[in-house]
Amino acid sequence: MSAKSQTPANHSLQTASKDFTQDFTANASQDSAKTSTQTPTKAASQNQKLPNILSAKLKRIILIRHADSMDREIFAKSCKTTKTPHNDMLRPLTKKGKIQSENIANFVQNFLHTQKTPISCVLTSPAKRTIQTIKPLSKVLKKVPCQLCDFISPDCGIEGYEKAIYANDELAQTLVLVGHEPDLGEFVKYALGVAHLDALEFPKGVIIELKKKPKVKNLQGGFTLSLFIPPKYLPKYLA
Repeated sequence: MSAKSQTPANHSLQTASKDFTQDFTANASQDSAKTSTQTPTKAASQNQKLPNILSAKLKRIILIRHADSMDREIFAKSCKTTKTPHNDMLRPLTKKGKIQSENIANFVQNFLHTQKTPISCVLTSPAKRTIQTIKPLSKVLKKVPCQLCDFISPDCGIEGYEKAIYANDELAQTLVLVGHEPDLGEFVKYALGVAHLDALEFPKGVIIELKKKPKVKNLQGGFTLSLFIPPKYLPKYLA
């Protein structure tokens, strides 16, 4: 896709996410005053002690929550029926989720993987539902390494995302992480420097793009929200 052909597409993309970013900005401005006076969480306190400094090479972080997956209770019952071990890491995508994963792959390829800002690396949680989510993307981004990352397994907390990013930021201009709630949402708040973001939900299959602020050396508060697209809005751009 040429730079010329990207312009109208990117413009419409920004228009579609305008409502979401406006909601975020409104809440972030209210929360910014609270952030400095609140006691930091245990995870945040531990992260502040990390000696890591972000590489100047890293410009963007794209976060994707896994696509629609089988309900936990239904999965547990299916394990009893088939007499297989009940391990939530093996919970798969639904048919809806598989369609969402195809849409995610096409959207990322068409709008977020450009000549100017190519994706350097894709990291995914080792859970089955995240691996299935990223499978179509790995096919369209043939030259981009897609790797399992234990750091962003379910319940990894903010620290898991920090470890994953600091371990790969020197190699990546744009880093993609595919993970789970509530850790993914908590990390987004952390990277944006806001304490609360209750009005904005992170549905399964959501795509979030964060851009690093100039001369930033730390993850906490070092990014701005440039894109927030829930899965239900993807098909209109792929028709």
